[in-house]
Amino acid sequence: MLLWLAHGTQFLHKHGIAHNDLKPENVMGGAQSEYLKLIDFGTAKFFEDVNGGSDEQLSSCVDVEVHHPVVSLGYSSPEVEAAREGYCRSGGSMMPSYRPFANDVRCLGAILFMLMTGKMPHKKSRALVLAPKLANLQMSEGVKSLITRMTGPEADRPTINQVLADPWLAREQNTEALPDTVLEGLLTLAQDKTVNGAAGDYFVQEVGTEGTHIIERAKIPTAYDVENPIVIANLTEKEKLSMPKWEVAQQEAMVLYRAKKERTMVVVNASTIEALKANWPALRCSVANGDCVVENAESMPSNDEVYGFVHAKVEAKDPNFQVQTYRKLGVFAREMTQSSRKGLVLKHTESVLIDGPAIFAYRSGRDAELAHEYLKIVPGDAFVYRPDKGRVHTMEKAAVEMNFRVV
Repeated sequence: MLLWLAHGTQFLHKHGIAHNDLKPENVMGGAQSEYLKLIDFGTAKFFEDVNGGSDEQLSSCVDVEVHHPVVSLGYSSPEVEAAREGYCRSGGSMMPSYRPFANDVRCLGAILFMLMTGKMPHKKSRALVLAPKLANLQMSEGVKSLITRMTGPEADRPTINQVLADPWLAREQNTEALPDTVLEGLLTLAQDKTVNGAAGDYFVQEVGTEGTHIIERAKIPTAYDVENPIVIANLTEKEKLSMPKWEVAQQEAMVLYRAKKERTMVVVNASTIEALKANWPALRCSVANGDCVVENAESMPSNDEVYGFVHAKVEAKDPNFQVQTYRKLGVFAREMTQSSRKGLVLKHTESVLIDGPAIFAYRSGRDAELAHEYLKIVPGDAFVYRPDKGRVHTMEKAAVEMNFRVV
């Protein structure tokens, strides 16, 4: 149950939302439920600067504009209690502050304490008072340690990301496969990402698909011929046939930049997927309602690990990891101005997922705030193989077929 609550809280924190009133009364469901729901966002608050929910962002965020912290004091942190009392003593003239994301973690720790003991936490918890209460109780040292950490002083309290990485909770995640009805709510690999590009960067439309992304100003000349842009009106009819997005690009005032470099790719087949899954047997991926679902994210390999595995297979000339050379047709792009750089919604090509085991997922090697945190791969997709960079990334089947030609 804590796992479900922690994943829900992590989702909120990743999007810059502090719930501010986590308590059993604001949780729908119970021990016999297939999942739990967090409700009552009346005191929730959005923090625009927290984009992606990194540990640094969550730890450093302080709410300095709160006029009256309205939360349930039975579960909230001692820092919130102090802020509220200071506000009341000053007759409303004092502007209190506290760390809202740390308070959510403290509330979850108090909920876990109640789940394990059947008792309310101490209401006037000026300091860490739950640890002594745990000393003589019959429960594992792991859960005692986690409650102690989650209910400790604000400066020492873990973020929700660190809670999910705690050995006790991480072990519980691996103990038993959860039912399919639960998996869909744990970790789905969403495709759309909203980012802020800097003025001068390039907003790029793939020539053959829906895919769009941002390329930094300093990087685009290394990959594309920016000195010789081609006005879309000057494309031949034959060229337009191979670039079905030319009309969209024309409407958005884009021009064509031809690619300079060739790329090496490993096109994935079902046997490739089986080899990857055999090397990471603890990872459990599935398809639910056309979306990739990962049950135990902590077992997901990193980009470096996947690259090392693919590199070894390529070097060994494994037939399921054959390298081919491709040349990109190019991209439609326009330079972004100060006024056009915010709120861009990026679209990515996406393979059609068919229910079945032939799917694999791994962690992206890029900044999670500017790219996908997780990447999925199915037969027909490709690994863009970069030995010079020591990494790979996925290329969806549609993007390979419509934007690249085999050399």
